[in-house]
This record gives sequence, structure tokens and C-alpha cells, in this order.
Amino acid sequence: MYAQSEPGPTVVTQHETIPNPVFGSTLRVAEVCKGVAEPCAWDAAATWTAGAPPDADSLVIVDGAVQINDENAVARAVGIYPGGQLYFNPATNTQLQSADIVVFAGGLLQIGALDQPIENAQTAQIILRDLPFANDPLQHLRGLVVVDGILTIHGRALAEVYLRAAVEPQAGSDTIALARSALAAGWRVGDEVLLPMSSQCAVATTEGICPDETEERTITAIASDGL
Repeated sequence: MYAQSEPGPTVVTQHETIPNPVFGSTLRVAEVCKGVAEPCAWDAAATWTAGAPPDADSLVIVDGAVQINDENAVARAVGIYPGGQLYFNPATNTQLQSADIVVFAGGLLQIGALDQPIENAQTAQIILRDLPFANDPLQHLRGLVVVDGILTIHGRALAEVYLRAAVEPQAGSDTIALARSALAAGWRVGDEVLLPMSSQCAVATTEGICPDETEERTITAIASDGL
């Protein structure tokens, strides 16, 4: 069971107290978009009490059913309140830019469902905006935070999401030999892969900053055997 009372200016978690980045905002979902079978479009003026879609300075309270259908959704902060549902359309490319996204108790953020995942040819992105921590001096936010709410993410099914390299990748190399087939794993051209750093940091993290050697690359070709 989830508490259905609205969040206050702060929210107490198991470990700490975090600020509510949208507390006091009057930008909410219109009554016509509450208790409906089909969510209202984020970019439709009639979806919002302000009579206009959110902009880059908006503190958005999602307390009804809303769906993002394009790559233009933007806000300063988004709070999904009790009874609120925010969906990403699985049949088209979607994007939400916001400094903070908080899913409170009784709220739902759905980026694809088990029976309706983000389609193979589509992308769904959350871009976290790098904005000042005006009301968050301890820097708890600037990210996606789920506080007793529900977050579901379903995309293309992959047999394996981690594959080991068969040979140590060298600096400047544009080819990686794999120990197991990328094709069997469900990988394909155009997918992005992350190559984590393999070295130990020489400086203790309490004494300095460990350099991030992680690299991100896009697959441009896969061998016929997937290796």
C-alpha cells in the first residue's frame, strides 16, 4: 500500500531527508486528464492547469495521466505525485529534459511496459539538466529519484547485456574481439556500448579524483560469427 497524501516540502527516506523540488508549484495536470484510460499528451495545452505545456523553468506536478510523445519535453523539475502517471510513448522517439525527476509514493513513471516495450527502432531518453542546486545544498537530487513510487523500464529484449572481450582492447583500436557472440546476445549495428576502465586507480578516492577512463562507442559493424 502506498500513502496517498501529497508530499510536503521535504521527504523523509530510510536514510535521509531530501527536498521536494516541485513543492508549492501550481503547474499541475488538468482535471480532464485524471482517471482516464488514455493519457493526455505532454505537449498539449489542455493537459495543464496553466493552459500551456511546461517550459525549461517549469516545476511540474504530474498528478494525472500524461504521456510524452516526442523529443521536446522539458522542465526544471518533475514530481510525480500520488495518482500521477507519466508514460513515454513506446512507438516513437521520446525525450525528457529535467534537472530533477522524483517519483513519489502513489506515482508511476513508465518507460515501456513488459507487454509493450520501447520498440526496436525507437529511443526513450531522460536528459538530466546541469542546473545550480539552489534549494538542495546537500546535493541529494539532480537525477531520477524514486521515493516509494513505481518505475518501470522495458526496452528491446537482449539475451546478454554484458560480454567479455576475448583480447585486451588496445588504445586506438576500432575493433573488439569478443569471447561470446554479439549476434547471439541480440546486439546490432547502431547500438551503443560502454567499455569500462580496467585499471586500478592509483590514488585513494579519499585523497584525490580517480580519472574516468570509461569509453562509449557505437557499433558500426558486427562480424558474421558475432565475435
